[in-house]
Amino acid sequence: FAALFHVGAVFRRRKTRRPIHGATVVSFSICVLSLYICFTKYKERFKLDNKKELKEKYKQMKPEMGVFMYKCLPSGKAYLGFGKNINAAINGISLQLSTGNYPPNKNLQEDWKKYGENGFEISVLEILEYDEDETKNDYTEDLRALRELLAEKFTDFEYIKK
Repeated sequence: FAALFHVGAVFRRRKTRRPIHGATVVSFSICVLSLYICFTKYKERFKLDNKKELKEKYKQMKPEMGVFMYKCLPSGKAYLGFGKNINAAINGISLQLSTGNYPPNKNLQEDWKKYGENGFEISVLEILEYDEDETKNDYTEDLRALRELLAEKFTDFEYIKK
C-alpha cells in the first residue's frame, strides 16, 4: 500500500509541474511490477485448459428434478408443477409471479397478487432419480406421470403450465 501512496504522489506532482524525485519513480516502478505479478498469477489460474475443464464439469452436473407445489394457504388450493431443474423452475416461477407477469396460470397469478408471497407454501413433493442408463436424457414424460400420480392426493389442485 505504500507503493500506492507514492503513485498518488507522482500524479500530484505532475499537476503542480514540480520535478519528480527518484524515490517516487522507484516506488511507482515497484507498484507497476506488483500489479504485473498479480495479473500473471490471475491469468495462470484461469488458463484455457481450466475453462474446458469447468465446461466439462458443468455438462456432467445433474440438477435435481422432480415435482413441486405452490400451496395457497388461505384457499388451500395446490398448484403442482415439475421441472428438470427444480430450483431453477421454482425460482423462475416465483420471480415471474412477483413481477406480476406469469401468463400461463391466471389463477395462480391472481392468488399471488391477492395473498402475496407469504400466503404460499412452496415445497418439493418428490425428487426423481436419474436412470443408470446414461443415454436417457429426456425425463419429461416421467416427470409428468409422477406429477399426475401425486395429484391424486389433492382434491383442489391445478397444474402449473409452462
